[in-house]
Amino acid sequence: MSGSLAHITQPEAAPPRTGVRRWLSVLLALFLLAGSLALNAPAAHAGSLGVGYDIGNGFLGAYNTDVDGRQAYCADLDADSPFAQTYGPETITSLDSLSRQQLAELNYVLDRWGQSGDPNTTAAVALFVWSITSAGTYNSHGMSGDIYYVGRAPASERGTILANLDMMRQNAAVYAVTDPSLSLSLDMADQYAGTLTVETHPAGLTGTATLSDAIFADGSPARTIGAGTHPITGTPADGVPSYRVGASMNIAAAGYGAALDLYTTPGAQRLIAAVAGSSTGLSARVESPVIELDFQPEITTQVASRYVAEGEAFVDGLTVSVSKGTWIHLHGNPIEVTATGTLYGPFDEQPTEADTPPAGAPVTGTETMTLTGAGSYTSPGTIVAPESGFYTWVWSIDKTAHGENAKYLTDSFTDRFGRVTETSVVPFQPEAVSEADQRLAVPGDALTDTITVSSSNGAWLKKDGAHIPVVFEGTAYQVPGTLPPAQSADIDPNAVPLGTVTITADGPGIYTSPPVIAPTGGFVTWVWEVKKSSQPEWVRDYLASDWQDDYGITVETTSVRWPVTVTSLMREYNVHPGGRAFDVITVTGFPANHGDFTGDGYWGADAMNCITRSTARSRRMRNSPMISTSLAHLCWRSLRRGEEWGVQARVHG
Repeated sequence: MSGSLAHITQPEAAPPRTGVRRWLSVLLALFLLAGSLALNAPAAHAGSLGVGYDIGNGFLGAYNTDVDGRQAYCADLDADSPFAQTYGPETITSLDSLSRQQLAELNYVLDRWGQSGDPNTTAAVALFVWSITSAGTYNSHGMSGDIYYVGRAPASERGTILANLDMMRQNAAVYAVTDPSLSLSLDMADQYAGTLTVETHPAGLTGTATLSDAIFADGSPARTIGAGTHPITGTPADGVPSYRVGASMNIAAAGYGAALDLYTTPGAQRLIAAVAGSSTGLSARVESPVIELDFQPEITTQVASRYVAEGEAFVDGLTVSVSKGTWIHLHGNPIEVTATGTLYGPFDEQPTEADTPPAGAPVTGTETMTLTGAGSYTSPGTIVAPESGFYTWVWSIDKTAHGENAKYLTDSFTDRFGRVTETSVVPFQPEAVSEADQRLAVPGDALTDTITVSSSNGAWLKKDGAHIPVVFEGTAYQVPGTLPPAQSADIDPNAVPLGTVTITADGPGIYTSPPVIAPTGGFVTWVWEVKKSSQPEWVRDYLASDWQDDYGITVETTSVRWPVTVTSLMREYNVHPGGRAFDVITVTGFPANHGDFTGDGYWGADAMNCITRSTARSRRMRNSPMISTSLAHLCWRSLRRGEEWGVQARVHG
């Protein structure tokens, strides 16, 4: 609308009358309003022929709307071509007397094939549209409208066009729906495993589903899926006591639904196209109920030292992990979990691994630790090794002992009994008590010693069911001088080793040594020892330390008789009955201090018995009827095991 206002000449001196001024103001306002409407009117767009055929019998195909760049199709066979100003699009949900299903089928076909650049496809779309929107005219020519109007295309293309038309009708009948829909549901089988069920109408719709606090089976939180049941796994944030799983999905359902986009040209054909995709999307969202969480702490341990000396502390290194869930936090702080470690032992060998300790298993002590998360911990070390043996840890968590926080623990926990990595060994100390088998001997005799071996600090340990063998070394020493040895922790540096023998003890018991020969008179004493360096390498760690008994222990000492020599010189006269006979007896081999030893409480003193001339006459010597001696006196020592009359002598025996 446009207009102009004629100029009216008025005398200069005379202003316009009031009525005239009012009329001019109204007229000016109308003029300005008309100009404004003209300026704000939409730009005019004329339709034009698009992809299709025009061989002189009329156009068959798509029109360019020139409004939004899309192709649209004629809905009115009897109307003029839309080459004038075209308006739109406007989304409509009804058109003439068409059913909602017909609208849905038009929408479906126009969306799938309406924007094609192939004239055989756009020609088939045009035929599909006319057969529904202008069915009366389409079938008014005494033949099938398909056959009649396909004649607007070249004969060589008509078969292809009709085949395309048949395919479109079949697909529309199956897939076109009046009311597309999308629904989601979540089903959690437990705290983590669940499924997302997608239902769509039609069933073939697909779109992007996005999970919150969960992932799909491929590990991603978002993926393109369609209708069906899809496994998911909850992924709550670490430490939370509860969470929800959420799912949302969007489907661009272009071409579905009983709606069309309509373009209009006054006095000409109406054009239709599928509803633009941005306005046809489907979306849905679902969230699970609150899922309460718990977690399962577990403990594995490694003793700080495989071998622990008697009197030292047992220390265990704990590795705490979570086999289910994550360590729950409340009010920003981790839940405290109490773990109890029970140290079983002593056992004389490595106990057999089992789920539970054997009935009656000895307990050395217990310790507790407060756990505040996965990681490494060290036991307090309050239990001290009391004696030799194998000691094994068992750590446990009692759910019922955690009060209100018990609900956050999945279950109680106990690790296995008798694990080698959880076992420490307190080495044993082998020792021996010995006694010489010969208290008295003469030079050249074989001397042996009997030892009784045992462990002085507890059990003699075993390996694979057998006692650990220990090599004992025994050395026989010739004591210097003539007196018995004094007991000492140190060996007399002047003592002469006569020989060293070994005994392999296969456990506690009594063992007899191989012999050592006594070379001369005096005292011979045994010293026994255990040296770790002399043991097989695998045995050494099981032994506490080296050991040696004292030198000069009385019961480990043998007295070897001195080799005394007796010679005589007989002087005979004519002896008649009652006459005198004289003999000179010489006794040699006595030590210089014979007769000075007064005894030490174990070895007796050298008590002297003397024969005078008077007593000699009254005593009979072996193989001698009656003797007289020129010695002032003859002395001998009383033998411990009965006296023999004669001049044999044993010193300090």
